[in-house]
Amino acid sequence: MSGETKNIDEMASIISDAIFKEMKWELNEEYKDINWLCNNIHHNKKTHPTDVVFSYKDPYSAEMQYVQTDLKSYSKASISKVRVTSAIESLATQVECSRDSREWAEKFRRGEIRYGLHGMLFIYNNDEHYDSDLLDTINHVAKKEYKIPLGSTLNILTPRTIRFLMTVVEHIKERRYIDKEDSSNRQLEKIAPRNECGFFYPDKHNRIADTSVSHSATLEMITSGMLLFNYKNPLNGQSVLNIYWDEAITSSKEFIYLFEFVFHYQLLNQFDLVYVITPFCQQAMSYFNQAKRGYENYALTDSQLEKINKIKYLSMPVVKVTLFPFTMQNGESRRHLVQD
Repeated sequence: MSGETKNIDEMASIISDAIFKEMKWELNEEYKDINWLCNNIHHNKKTHPTDVVFSYKDPYSAEMQYVQTDLKSYSKASISKVRVTSAIESLATQVECSRDSREWAEKFRRGEIRYGLHGMLFIYNNDEHYDSDLLDTINHVAKKEYKIPLGSTLNILTPRTIRFLMTVVEHIKERRYIDKEDSSNRQLEKIAPRNECGFFYPDKHNRIADTSVSHSATLEMITSGMLLFNYKNPLNGQSVLNIYWDEAITSSKEFIYLFEFVFHYQLLNQFDLVYVITPFCQQAMSYFNQAKRGYENYALTDSQLEKINKIKYLSMPVVKVTLFPFTMQNGESRRHLVQD
């Protein structure tokens, strides 16, 4: 096994353990960092690469979704339009070819007739510069048309999205350690074990999720920047929804929009408590309180006021995530995950 393969394996393991296990995705452990035969003459390739393939079940259709994943690690200086464009174009051909590839199906699919197939470019920034400039770099790439199967999508997880997901995961883990020795307010924040948690999908027009409490986070939810995470508090049995929101809050207007979302989907009729968490804005609580006071002024009944008071803002720190090289006993380079 080459040093590159070991790095891919290590990164896949870290990503799966640190992020996507909490998102309730499954990683194909048997096949990582492999090449498989191209069966499309228009691609002008002998083979296509696969770093890793994740899978999860869609909550609305119950169909398995497969995510052909390309793991990239760049420094800020090396993230260029040319490199990102090349990575997206390569990923598009992988998704197009894998739909009809018997070899890919034998390795990664579970024999379903109906399933979803998507591509994900995971861009880790390895010098800790979680720069917003990356969005400007990839904007032109997103506007291009790519030949992929009907219903398939191409998704880019930027360094900021990765930091958001990692921060959410660490926050969830920390709250699982709360116990009966903590204050009563802290006990309200207690999160259940992973197998008793899931992601919530409100009923939409012509789309109704099944009643499972352990849904995975879909690609659509992850890339939307709003995670609806639910469970029953193991200390008091309350039904709790956490809204983790990747939003740079600059005024109370953002929270007014969020309250409208909560009321539109009648979430306060379905949960005893709703926590709102915005890790990228340390001043958000004051804006939240302003928006909430505005709603309380318009509450016409005690029942409506009681519902509004179910919504609480929960502060949290932003986790700094670093994958750094260190030397193994055999002298080869590996990557490891630390938070501080």
